[in-house]
Amino acid sequence: MLLFGHVGITIGATRLFNREADLRNVALASIAADLIDKPIGLLYPDVFGNNTRLAAHTLIGCLTVCVAAWLLPKIIRHPRTLAFSYLFHMVLDRSWMERERVVFLWPFLGTAEPWSERAVARWWHFWRDPYAVAGELVGLAILFALARRYRLFERDRWREFLRRGVLYESGPAPKRPAAS
Repeated sequence: MLLFGHVGITIGATRLFNREADLRNVALASIAADLIDKPIGLLYPDVFGNNTRLAAHTLIGCLTVCVAAWLLPKIIRHPRTLAFSYLFHMVLDRSWMERERVVFLWPFLGTAEPWSERAVARWWHFWRDPYAVAGELVGLAILFALARRYRLFERDRWREFLRRGVLYESGPAPKRPAAS
């Protein structure tokens, strides 16, 4: 999956159990593994065998995020939600499948075989994978439905969402208290 699948589906899943979560953090955590691994894998393809799923896509990477969220509850608002959002990325990446499982359980199962094809070239094959395309469409639909329901197409409501990361049910967006 790419951006809309990870962000939209993770936000949708998060809203099922935590409606007060800061969705800005959920969105960031849902793609954090890719934000870390993809640039490194693309910059150093020969070092990593054209792989773009590296340390952040491993069990060790997931445990690091979970421990950090657990140890920093005063800094991280809703730490369990943040950990869930990061871990859900691995679910959406189908980490239980053969090649992905080797990456996820690194170094316990060894290392993934190098790809013969560059990562950028493989991304074009994305559009032939029904799971990936469906994930992108579902994620985009969830984001659009939330934007429509919570009227994020209105400038004030969008700005308030960007300030607080929370969706408000109805009426105008809550006003910030006046500075004294």
